[in-house]
Amino acid sequence: MHHYLTQLLSDIAAAKRTEAPPLPAEPASPFADAERYLHEAPTLALAQHCGLKAADFPPAERLTEAQQEAVAEALKEAYFTYGVSLALPEELPTALRYRFYIEALNEKCWVSDGGMTTIEYCEDGPESCPFGWRHCACLDDWLDKVEAIRNKPPADWTEEDYLEDCWLTAIQENDECRMALEQGNSPNKRYVLQLLADIEEARVRFCRAGGFIRLEEPEEDAPGAEYRPFLEWMDMPDAVFPPLERLAEPEAEALSYALLLLYGKDSLAVSLMAVSAPARYRQLVEHFTMPIRRVGEMQFLAPRGGFDFSRFPDLLEGL
Repeated sequence: MHHYLTQLLSDIAAAKRTEAPPLPAEPASPFADAERYLHEAPTLALAQHCGLKAADFPPAERLTEAQQEAVAEALKEAYFTYGVSLALPEELPTALRYRFYIEALNEKCWVSDGGMTTIEYCEDGPESCPFGWRHCACLDDWLDKVEAIRNKPPADWTEEDYLEDCWLTAIQENDECRMALEQGNSPNKRYVLQLLADIEEARVRFCRAGGFIRLEEPEEDAPGAEYRPFLEWMDMPDAVFPPLERLAEPEAEALSYALLLLYGKDSLAVSLMAVSAPARYRQLVEHFTMPIRRVGEMQFLAPRGGFDFSRFPDLLEGL
């Protein structure tokens, strides 16, 4: 690995842009870049600009932390020569920083002979932050918001207040359940931890796409629409969720919260928080193995009658 890493760092250094791109034949408007950013979408990925390929970089777990840091810093310097930077939190763990610098190669972005392009990641707050809620730049503001909600009399809570409170609770419970699983010695620990990692990868991809799952039942089905299990839509077609009776309680609880966090802040999520972990796990797995239709980036519709949503009481009704 040492030899490969040395060659990789050499390739990154060679990929730096040492001179500006050739000027156009005719003088361009001084506002040409700004107009392009506003009215056109970039067509080339960063990899096409610099010649590096994400597939050439080893997984973080095969490198030491110092090696991950060296590669991330080298990529940061190389991207800067193209006028590209990444909006990453300062305290982001090294493995995550390494991953985002590699994944940036697949991002379509503008490269010009002046100015900087910043690749943004977190736009909607901690609950959908691809860095994880603990590393979100908006975390303090969000925690202050929920604290203010919890200081109000429950009778004064709005539907939004219930959703914010529920979501913070779900995130905290998810962290605690995973920590308990890691520290324990349950029979399926290794398999469940890998499944949790796969779910988290899917969550990051979905956050990058713009949000969470919205699973609803449409007024009517669309003739000829493509229905696939949600596990296929989220690029986990081979994922196997064990039957509830084969899971230890900490395993079912950890999986139930991880799956719940794939949902948006809506009344269904609040209702699922109110049921037991085994019931939550069973119903969420049913959701994700049921054929559904995708409409847009993040909206998924169940077939008519395919899932009985009435089994979950709307806990926000009447607020």
